[in-house]
Amino acid sequence: MGYGKGRLDYFANDICHLYVNNQKSIVWLASHFNTCKDSINRILKMNNIEARVKVKPHNSSAHIPIEELKRMNDEGMTCKQIGNQAGVTTSSVSARFKRAGITPINWAKKFQFTKDEVLTLIEEGLNPEEIASHCGVGYEHLMKLSKQLGFNEEIKQIHKNKVSGRFSSIEQDVIDEYRFEQISQRALAKKFALNRATIKRILDRYDTEIRDRNTAAASRVLHEENDGSHQDSIRRALDGSGRFKDPRPCYFYVYGLARYPQLSKPGITFDISRRADIEYGEQHLILQFSSRLEAFFFERSISYHTRHLRVCPSDLDGWGGYSEIRNIKPKDLVTQANSLYSRFQSLGVWNYVLDQKLRMKSELLAEVKQRSLKPVTTKTSS
Repeated sequence: MGYGKGRLDYFANDICHLYVNNQKSIVWLASHFNTCKDSINRILKMNNIEARVKVKPHNSSAHIPIEELKRMNDEGMTCKQIGNQAGVTTSSVSARFKRAGITPINWAKKFQFTKDEVLTLIEEGLNPEEIASHCGVGYEHLMKLSKQLGFNEEIKQIHKNKVSGRFSSIEQDVIDEYRFEQISQRALAKKFALNRATIKRILDRYDTEIRDRNTAAASRVLHEENDGSHQDSIRRALDGSGRFKDPRPCYFYVYGLARYPQLSKPGITFDISRRADIEYGEQHLILQFSSRLEAFFFERSISYHTRHLRVCPSDLDGWGGYSEIRNIKPKDLVTQANSLYSRFQSLGVWNYVLDQKLRMKSELLAEVKQRSLKPVTTKTSS
């Protein structure tokens, strides 16, 4: 319990003595007398004692004469270099100059280079680090001077176009897969073992229009959940290209996983025997479709409606079918698949696609709608 005002005044002489003679701090006195700093300050003020201003030499330049600071600057040292030598911060040195009304040397004039000279170096193909070295300043200092001298936009353009040489061999592949295959930036980053910032720089370098979030979400459904191959797409299905040229019947399947029997693995294949690798467990469902196109769109509906159940155990991250694993019991997925299969049989492939509201680009949706107007006989069997 702290002292009241009257009781604290009783110790005023002790407080003043400890503060003046014993050099105790206000914080220490407040703690010792179980009171607040304002109360200690009130006692000191009542007794005409001026509170000490604490100066820390390690983070203030107040202990260095301003003449000395100016001399170091005149000899070519920056505020940062002065601070490093004096054991204080750069901002402390700058503040001392400002309080004294002194403007430190303009290093652009000191090194005698102009905006035109920097622009010439940019045209010669030098990057910012090389320009800074050529001009005799640090990289950070060059960035500050770029704003001061008005070539900031040119420096930014260098960064925009700067993509490491080790990526040059894959840049066109990245652009093609993003533009024509509609693969998302996230999927591209994973496929090419890059981070998304690098993918974004490559796209910016080629002035690629970035898809909005809704389109990108549709892209993830269409491509990331396609057993890692990125070979099947709605565009290719409609064009009859790629694996859709194959006239054989195609199968939709639901398997459990050998090591994770509570998880499901749906997919499509021409040859069901090829599904039997060591990670596949019990077979729970096989549906036969007359073409890969029909099987593909049926699988898309299953993948789309179970996308919130997507999961992948860490030890299966490199497995070919990792993106199709679903956190649902196989028997429950079979029930859902059989229900959708009945609807597929009654509607036909194109009306089924429209009924399931699968996400796709507007021009692809228009083509699907056009095909739905034509009578189509769907041949399926289970």
